[in-house]
Amino acid sequence: MRPKAPNRLTPVAERTLDDEGGVAPSPLADRPAAAGLVALAAEAALGSVRQPDRRSSACLSACLAAASLMIAACPGPPVEGPDAGPLALTVTAPVAPVADPGDAPPPDGALADGLPASVAAFDLGLLGVAGGLSGDIVVEVAAGLGALQLLVWGQPDAQVVLWRATAPDGTPVVDDVEPTGLSATQRAFARGFPAQVFSVNRVFGSRQSGGFLVPNTPAVPAASGTWRLVVGHFRVVDDVATPVDRPVRAVLLASPSRSQGSLPLNVHLTGARGLSATTAPADAFLQDALTVIRDTYAQAAIEVGPVSYLDVGADYQVVELAADECGGGDLPTLLGSGAAPSPGLDLFVIEAFRCVIATTEVGDSIGGLAGALPGPAYVQGSTHAGVTIATQFAAGSGTRLGRVAAHEMAHFLGLFHTRESNVFGADPVYDELEDTLEDADSVRDNLMFFAVDESTALTDDQSTVLRSHPLVR
Repeated sequence: MRPKAPNRLTPVAERTLDDEGGVAPSPLADRPAAAGLVALAAEAALGSVRQPDRRSSACLSACLAAASLMIAACPGPPVEGPDAGPLALTVTAPVAPVADPGDAPPPDGALADGLPASVAAFDLGLLGVAGGLSGDIVVEVAAGLGALQLLVWGQPDAQVVLWRATAPDGTPVVDDVEPTGLSATQRAFARGFPAQVFSVNRVFGSRQSGGFLVPNTPAVPAASGTWRLVVGHFRVVDDVATPVDRPVRAVLLASPSRSQGSLPLNVHLTGARGLSATTAPADAFLQDALTVIRDTYAQAAIEVGPVSYLDVGADYQVVELAADECGGGDLPTLLGSGAAPSPGLDLFVIEAFRCVIATTEVGDSIGGLAGALPGPAYVQGSTHAGVTIATQFAAGSGTRLGRVAAHEMAHFLGLFHTRESNVFGADPVYDELEDTLEDADSVRDNLMFFAVDESTALTDDQSTVLRSHPLVR
């Protein structure tokens, strides 16, 4: 096996959309915002078996004791199951720079109610920014961590990014020091953030809002101890990042390590192929697609379901994307309409995309778009929150539609392509996972090859990444 090179690029083939986003006046709108130093401690339950959504008296007491500082989403009671065990977290928000409440990001999206008992949510409120950077967010983890997801909301014309993440042993797993020797292809793909894009824990900037996973690779242990996270807030023009010294909002999610899980799926129907919430459960085309999705994720010990069907109206059966970019356009509005009664991964089914590059219509070649890579967990009404697939691209095959959906859902959960297309240059670019080999046959024989193919295979490392996303419960 050849050694993995330290720096790679990310998805483009189906034009994964990862730079259109939204913010909320307070993502945990019914919780007080942070002011200055915030220290929150809570015990989050671990496990694959969910208890009823209730609060234990001990948890309520701990949360009420912290009320003078800030209340986090209080975790549920302990969960019994093969992965069960207490996860103790203490989260400290920076006191400086000082945030001006009058300069908060505009609203767009909010954290859903009814988070599973195994996910702890900490509302960090407004974070001040100076020189484009927040102060250190300090997270003390005792044991049992699967992953942290930092949800960040900034200004509509700016990008947010996880600027730096330091593991308990002091290793910068998201680095703010640019590696040497980057090619022109790599610099073009980094889009203003080469240090972060080519870190071992790969991170991209995201317009207006983002959800950043640490760890997002088995190469970074989810170790106990002190993690330090720094948020960046920048405006990027011609791949040059300029600081935006305005406050951001942040919420930290913590989910447990698990060997198996489930993934609720909300299927939003625009009327494409005559599909509706009433007809979808018995529609052979759509059910064939769902069978492929279920079988694909079963490889990672993830049960897809329950599946809910919702009608979103016919306005977006055909989604117009921004010319030359093949992102944005009508897509953020469609994704922002996807608040479902129960949180899960939101899958939008449309007829087709439309996008013009130069003078050529290329929309028919776009099978699906992920709203972000990775997508924000449990954020509803955000322009990042979901995955969109086109029935026209499937050419009548539910199996083909299912492969596209499984691929885009995997982007949302944190997987990159095994190999990128050459859209940014001729250099071959691969993912960072050790068990996805860099040869022509291996990269193609995988769900995450950049072009839709017959394979839905997943490696062990890819499966670990998928299970680490907080939406997998």
